[in-house]
Amino acid sequence: MGEIGIPGAPASPTTSISVGTLYTNIFVGNRVSISLDSDAVDVSGATIISVVTSGGSVTIGGLAGGIEDQIVFIYKSSSANNLIIEHNEATGTQKIITHDTSDITLTNYGGIMLIFSGANWFEINR
Repeated sequence: MGEIGIPGAPASPTTSISVGTLYTNIFVGNRVSISLDSDAVDVSGATIISVVTSGGSVTIGGLAGGIEDQIVFIYKSSSANNLIIEHNEATGTQKIITHDTSDITLTNYGGIMLIFSGANWFEINR
C-alpha cells in the first residue's frame, strides 16, 4: 500500500492505491521448442512455444508449469504437416480451453495465444 500525489492537490494525499502482482514476462520469457506430441508441454518461465512440424504432425493436449495470468504464444514454425491443439484433452495436465470448444488444426503457418487462469489455459486469440 502506498500513497500518491496529484499535481495541484494538497501536499498530504488522503487516497491510497494498492497494486497487486504485476507480471512483466510478456514478450521477455524463454522460448520452448517441441517436435513431439505432448499433454504437458513445460512452459515454466516461457512465453514462446515454437512447434516444429517438419518431421510430422504434432498434437498438444495441455501445458504444465504455468502460473496464473501467464500468457504464452504457440506457433507453427513449418508449413509441413499439422499442429493440432486439443480442446479440454482428458489427459492434459493444464488443459487448453478453446473459444469454440473444438480442437484447433493449423495446416500452414500460424499460431494461438493463451492465458492461464490458475487451472486452465484459455484461448485469447488465434
